Amino acid sequence: MRMVKEASAPVVVVVVVMMVWMIELPPAAMAQGRVSCDTVSQDITSCAPYVAAASGSSSSTSKPQEGDACCEGVKQLNSRAESGQQARQDICYCLKDLATKYNLNTDYIASIPSQCGVSVRYPLRADIDCSQIQ
Repeated sequence: MRMVKEASAPVVVVVVVMMVWMIELPPAAMAQGRVSCDTVSQDITSCAPYVAAASGSSSSTSKPQEGDACCEGVKQLNSRAESGQQARQDICYCLKDLATKYNLNTDYIASIPSQCGVSVRYPLRADIDCSQIQ
């Protein structure tokens, strides 16, 4: 009887950990290659001051520089994009939605990766068709 209790304890722990993991992860993150808009927003939140300045809603004139939080977020987002076509399309749709929702300057947003020393496959443009991204 004691052997059964000892053998089942690790199984219970694994099941509990898996249940917590499934509850805490958003559905998009559980699907292979998907990137949620929340994740995209978190990665680029620190770029908001630069984008606001370029869109005329801030007087700041600074630009992102390699090593700052904005550039680190851009690098993280670019890394996520490398996981596959679906991830790149998800990121594209999210960035377009954010740009539209907040009336942001997409030309300036598209320039941020190069200011951070990051090479991207598809720069954001207002007219980009995200479904065509490979």
